[in-house]
Order: sequence, then structure tokens, then C-alpha cells
Amino acid sequence: MLLGTRGAHRRTVLLLILVCFLGACQKWVPLEPPLENSLAQHRGKLRLTLADDERLEFDFATVSRDSVFGIRGDDLPTAVPLSTIAKAEQRKANVVGTILLSYAAVAAVVIPVVIVTCTDEDGC
Repeated sequence: MLLGTRGAHRRTVLLLILVCFLGACQKWVPLEPPLENSLAQHRGKLRLTLADDERLEFDFATVSRDSVFGIRGDDLPTAVPLSTIAKAEQRKANVVGTILLSYAAVAAVVIPVVIVTCTDEDGC
């Protein structure tokens, strides 16, 4: 009975680690030109790099006429003329990175558990 309980605890711990890492890997993906169209269709987090290399991150942004209007993390509304934007990027999930990180996290828990279990008096 104890072995079954230990196995259930291990599975629970592994599942919690996997769930914690699912949203961990994200990356910035460039928006395709023309920026006016890409920004108009964009939803979610947005990072703009201006011509002077200043970077602005928006939690929400919309395009109206010749400017991008958005709300930044500090809740400040900001307007940026389209002509000053050198690059626009959106936040996307990195599926491959998330899977690799999840496997690494699981391996970091499973390998020590197997070593401890195999070195017990009962053996593997």
C-alpha cells in the first residue's frame, strides 16, 4: 500500500512541475510588414522598437490613423507615431522550448528518485 501511495505522490509532483513550466517559455516574434496591417490584427502583448532604439512594451495596443495607441505595464496610456517604429514584435508561446524545459524539469526529479529508490535496502 505504501508503494502505491509513494508512486501517486511522485506522479503528482511531476504533474505539478509540468504544469508550472507550461507557460514559462515565450518568445518575441516579429510582426510582418506592413506594420499598419499587422498591428491592426494583433492581440496580446506587443513590443515596439523605435528608430532611436527605445523599446516600449504594451499589454494592449491598437492602431488608429497614423499612430499606435496602447496601455503599458505601468498603466500609462501611450501613443507612438507609426513613422517612428523600427520593429514591432508580439509575444508567442515557444512550444519547443516549453517541451524541452518540461522534460528537463521532469528528468531533474525522476533521476534522483530512481537513484534513491534503487539504493534503498529493497533495491530496484
